Amino acid sequence: YNVAANATTSPMWFQGALYASSTVESTLGITYNGWKLSTTTLVCASGCQYTSIQTAIDAGWKNIELREETYAGPVVIKNSETYLHGAGHASLITCDATATGQGLCVSVATSSLLTRIRLENFAIDNTNATNAGVGLDVSQTSHVVTDGLRVTDFELGHLYQDGTSNNSFYSTFSNMIYFDNSSCFRTASTSATTGGNLVNANSMYSPR
Repeated sequence: YNVAANATTSPMWFQGALYASSTVESTLGITYNGWKLSTTTLVCASGCQYTSIQTAIDAGWKNIELREETYAGPVVIKNSETYLHGAGHASLITCDATATGQGLCVSVATSSLLTRIRLENFAIDNTNATNAGVGLDVSQTSHVVTDGLRVTDFELGHLYQDGTSNNSFYSTFSNMIYFDNSSCFRTASTSATTGGNLVNANSMYSPR
């Protein structure tokens, strides 16, 4: 894009994915936090715009990319149309499920009834040996797509419906691995859970 800041300065060329930094924001007069020059941000320990997944989510980013490293949870997705994707199971989100506030490791803010959440190619692990907590909670969310996630060492690996089936529909869970959880997957608080280890090599589609 060729952007002229004002009549007295030369045009500035933006090539590739640039972030809406404070300098660019002030130059262009951008005040709305939800607007970004790039649709994607990268989260990593060093050299990225963010070091925390949650901070990137709270800043309004919806396309969030992870590297092959370990990230501290818990993570709460607060916006519809969020796409969180890693570089494989080496992109690892960890939680101590016995710690205060870490009963849900990766979850969608269920009170908001969000939609169109996509989670791909990362792992979720409970670092505490007690098998407590829930690894992934996408209950009360519609149009959820998960692909290539590995969930390990929780009391419940994956919660899809928590007794509110009218708010959980049109979702697909593909190529999922649940390992060393007390229970792998639960579709509602009143239904039986799947025990043992489970590899979902194909997919489960949940229509309305």
